[in-house]
Amino acid sequence: MLSLRQKDKRKLALFALFFAILATLFACKRVSTSPVEKDGKHLTAADYLSHLELASEYFIEGNNALRRGDTLVALKYFETALLLDANSQILSEMIIELSVDVGLPENAIRTILKGRDYSQTSDDDLRKIAGICLRFRAYAQAFETINALKEKNKNDSLFIQRMSIAQGLAFMGALYSENGNYDSAIVFFDKVLSMGIQTEEILFGMGMASERTGNTIAAEIYFKEILKINPRNALAANYLGYMWAERGINLEQAEILILIALEEDPDNGAFLDSYGWVLFQKELYEEALPLLLRSAELITDDYVVYYHLGEVYLKLGDKQNALKYYIMANTFEDNPDFEKISKIILDLSK
Repeated sequence: MLSLRQKDKRKLALFALFFAILATLFACKRVSTSPVEKDGKHLTAADYLSHLELASEYFIEGNNALRRGDTLVALKYFETALLLDANSQILSEMIIELSVDVGLPENAIRTILKGRDYSQTSDDDLRKIAGICLRFRAYAQAFETINALKEKNKNDSLFIQRMSIAQGLAFMGALYSENGNYDSAIVFFDKVLSMGIQTEEILFGMGMASERTGNTIAAEIYFKEILKINPRNALAANYLGYMWAERGINLEQAEILILIALEEDPDNGAFLDSYGWVLFQKELYEEALPLLLRSAELITDDYVVYYHLGEVYLKLGDKQNALKYYIMANTFEDNPDFEKISKIILDLSK
């Protein structure tokens, strides 16, 4: 569910769209027969009014679905509304944002393009597409988009030079990060940032690589920079919140950030685990337990979730379940806490 505890830009956008539609409806009512251009076809004002009234109905249904937490249903309503009101920028932005939130990058990109090819698309929209591709690790499509951007600006030699360099550096940073070589990833991401290219994706790459190499101070700086650009970036909000929860610091702020992430993606197992761990650190063990159990249903390939469950059950005095989840955590070969958990298992088995 979308929480009313946060100032939600999505909610404001919905209201803005609603009033924009109302304003257009009133304008149309004052002109009953003048033709209106829509998708290359002439509509009378009466026809256009009918389209907008129907779009408004779909918009309201989408808003209601969003309030219920039915993001996919809301997305379908907003897409239908956009078919009726194709020039609505707010509707387009809503669809793009929701599509990215639910992991449908192709849908977001299709909405940005609006049937156009790359040569007919603005530079800003091409950058937006490249950012979405990088976020979902669709590197081939990201570079195709960047190349289209370079082609559009081929007469600007400085632009081409900077884009070519940044493209190569970002690719190398992502490649090293993907293979766990975070020190090298930092070198390449830093070179991109030094060129004045500070996208959410590059900053996130730097933040994650910094945290993985133990530089939590630098990581915090990068994640905070992302949240300045986009206060509802769920990945950055969760990452920073969990970093604080891990160290048992800034727990109130950590909770706020992780709740923002959960508003954007309520069924994300990692976000649920983060929230459960914040509550654990606040000694709210009974409240943490259902969140961690739900996380374990969604995530089956990470020892951390099971380790957290073991910790919570131990605090609740349920040694049998604690032992069960500690053992499950130690079935993972890549568990860096294997020795620590083994000692806990040994103590509980006595």
